[in-house]
Amino acid sequence: MEWVHCHIARKPMAPRERQATVPAAVSNLVLKLIAKTTEERYQTAAGLERDLRRCLAAWEAQRRMTISRSVNTTRQIGS
Repeated sequence: MEWVHCHIARKPMAPRERQATVPAAVSNLVLKLIAKTTEERYQTAAGLERDLRRCLAAWEAQRRMTISRSVNTTRQIGS
């Protein structure tokens, strides 16, 4: 039972905290994919695809990534 509580209550470690070379935008994207509540996760595959394409385009253009944190706000993050 303790394991279940720990799994539910504990916030997952960001990939960037484990491996500093992971770009912040990718780390945020992974955290959004594994978020505990459905409201915090991608609502559709199209939303995930949009953020992945945006990250790729930004990286190719300026070596920076952009990722949407929510439907209404977009944050630019340098890697």
